Amino acid sequence: MTATARYGLDAAPPELRLTQELLNTAPTSKSADLLADLDTARGWLAEILPSPPDLTAKGLADLRELRDTLQRLVRGEPAAFTGAIKITIDGEEAKATPTANGTAWLRAATAAECLVARATGTWPRLKLCRNPRCPVAFYDRSRNASRVWHDVATCGNAANVRAFRSRHQTFG
Repeated sequence: MTATARYGLDAAPPELRLTQELLNTAPTSKSADLLADLDTARGWLAEILPSPPDLTAKGLADLRELRDTLQRLVRGEPAAFTGAIKITIDGEEAKATPTANGTAWLRAATAAECLVARATGTWPRLKLCRNPRCPVAFYDRSRNASRVWHDVATCGNAANVRAFRSRHQTFG
């Protein structure tokens, strides 16, 4: 099961799908870190890539670092990463293709996705759940892009109840 499917989420559009999957490897209160160890990370890679790279301990550390960088970017914090990509422009169509191998390919592929998503305007719709204990990445398909919870019934409801009780707390 893909990281996104385990939360019952709609997949992001193609230009953000790999990025969303990588973000959703983070641990939550209900699920383990899919990049916790080599075996778990290899299983995750095998689910999302047709020909997953051979993952080493250094590659695993690179994936965790990339996930952290992507989380900062989605939150709107300054962050940067690089990846080897080839940009091809043919008439009206532009294409960004990763040129690296191994986990460097994954870094380049997510760099290309971020670039394309920013160019197409879909980037602001990739969000992290506002619940601080729930780093689930979701794609906001609402008309005005105003969603803040990956699931209102779980994360949103608990936060809304806490806010309500806080506002209506009586003293005495």
